[in-house]
Amino acid sequence: MREAGYPGLEAVEWFGVLVPAATPKEIVTALNGAIHRALKSDAIVSGLEKQSFDIAGSSPSDFAQLIRSDTDRWGEIVKSSGFKPID
Repeated sequence: MREAGYPGLEAVEWFGVLVPAATPKEIVTALNGAIHRALKSDAIVSGLEKQSFDIAGSSPSDFAQLIRSDTDRWGEIVKSSGFKPID
């Protein structure tokens, strides 16, 4: 967007694993550990790199903060755009 004259506009796509809010902390911790181990496997790394993904794991609290941050950043823009989801 910088080239289009919007130097302050940057959008980064991310993917993550979400579980219900009431999921016990020990399960969330175990899942996070398993995901981090998978993200270090040669097969996973190779497959994601072939699709031009940058691999970055985070903690559950850091991921929750990213979601809150993106919701705060984009929520008002989406509302003001008049966007309506299609059922």
